[in-house]
Amino acid sequence: MRELDGRLAVITGGGKGIGRAIALAYASDGARVAVLGRDQAALAAVCEHISAADGSATALICDLSDAAAIQHCFARIQADLGPIDILVNNAGITASGKFTALDLATWEQIMRINATGPFLCSQAVVPDMIRAGTGSIINIASIAALHGIMYAAAYSASKHALLGLTRALALELARHQISVNAICPGWIETAMLHGAIASIVARTGRSPEQARADILAQAGQPRVASVEEVAALALTLARPGSRHMTGQSIPIPDILPPGRPPGGSA
Repeated sequence: MRELDGRLAVITGGGKGIGRAIALAYASDGARVAVLGRDQAALAAVCEHISAADGSATALICDLSDAAAIQHCFARIQADLGPIDILVNNAGITASGKFTALDLATWEQIMRINATGPFLCSQAVVPDMIRAGTGSIINIASIAALHGIMYAAAYSASKHALLGLTRALALELARHQISVNAICPGWIETAMLHGAIASIVARTGRSPEQARADILAQAGQPRVASVEEVAALALTLARPGSRHMTGQSIPIPDILPPGRPPGGSA
């Protein structure tokens, strides 16, 4: 028997990258999946992929910067599909640039989607989880939540906020057997990495290979991880056997301590 058989999982930003990989992993383990996002075509493609493998998937357009839209979306899921057992707060945005050039509108948009969005989504599912006496919330934070990223002040601040929310909810909800954990990816082979590489190339004239190497060196990251690695960890955290694990922030891949060069000694 698959461990997530019959459970309902909601994944924000579920049409691409990490969110897509998590949706596929959950569906393959028996979960009914609802993927949320803004790209109808991408969401539909995920659902088609899951349906072709005899899984159950639903796609909903949802703007996580809009509180009313979030409330409407989750109410519709609960009315149509039932109580939500697993929530993955994956959707996120970023912007790269010097702090002195960071405008208020960009700051507020990043905070709304990366921090306020997960807060509102969690508020929408926690009452059902409390009634059920079980549940799992998995927040896709970032290595930026642990030590920050240069030229990404708003993104780093938003992910610190998400990690703080994770730890506070883990304490508050533990007595209801609800686990709340954060996965903290470093650079993953996604559009965000490709965008960062393109930005460096445009600004500095470096080659894409040099830009990639610079990004990894700055992060203290020996390699780029895959979306499937993140999905495998998210699947483990969602399974009933992991409900005792809560309040954790798990980096992926392994990140080197600050100041330690790749291949060097501690």
